[in-house]
Amino acid sequence: MGTPVYILRNGQFILKEELLFLTEETDSFLFTEKLRAVRNLFPFFTQWLEVVRFKCLLFNLPVPEYLTDEAAGLKRQLDRTLVKNKLFNSAILQVRFYLANGQLQWIIFPERLPENDFQFNTTGLHIDVFPLVTKSISPLSNLDIGSDPLWKIMLMHKPDYECDLLAVTNPDDSILEIPGSNLYFLKNNQIYTASVESGAYIDPARQIFFELFEKQNFPVRELDHISINILRDADELFLADSLFGIRWIIGFQEKRYFNKTSRLLSSSLNNWVSSLANANQ
Repeated sequence: MGTPVYILRNGQFILKEELLFLTEETDSFLFTEKLRAVRNLFPFFTQWLEVVRFKCLLFNLPVPEYLTDEAAGLKRQLDRTLVKNKLFNSAILQVRFYLANGQLQWIIFPERLPENDFQFNTTGLHIDVFPLVTKSISPLSNLDIGSDPLWKIMLMHKPDYECDLLAVTNPDDSILEIPGSNLYFLKNNQIYTASVESGAYIDPARQIFFELFEKQNFPVRELDHISINILRDADELFLADSLFGIRWIIGFQEKRYFNKTSRLLSSSLNNWVSSLANANQ
């Protein structure tokens, strides 16, 4: 028998296999936000909270009291979920928000991770461009709720391609992102990524990464157009997001990349997380 998994539903723990939803509850799900825990710390909680509040506004809902100020009440429930499930290294907590009796309710689903930091992938990822469907540019393009339908289509098509991940493009054939993560490339000691205006998904921790990169003397520039040839000419290629940190891309189509800078930036990220943990002691 495996380790039991406890779901926290509006303050009450339920075994995962015992969780049931009424039809009307299933229909009332609005959005989901995932949050990374490293040991007992949520490094990007502030940024995560901003996204949740913004989505309340998108759905024309008042921000509930448990999301006001520093959302200390909800944060305690996240901590309870970690402790109940004995998640003392790392975890991803998926918080699903839904309407019930006119109120925004929540359910926390935990996912255990074996490592105790943002693990750098020593086996690089191979990526390619998804050619069948592009992502339109709209006010929702920068959010996961505006990108997720296309991401799901790409996931279903991925077995047809000999790569680990597929990249999203916009109608101008500009490469935007990998589903759920921002794509970066290094050229002549400067880091580049797709701009907000191009329709790229914006990870909640994007600004934090910008600051970390610049502290390591790698200025960041956002581009309105990133072509296949630009990536082929890059010195390094990597992903960065709030769930998995920095991941090295070894190959884009037939081009291969080293990981000197991405490894350095991953170490910088973990040092930053350690400094947060020390400050909270």
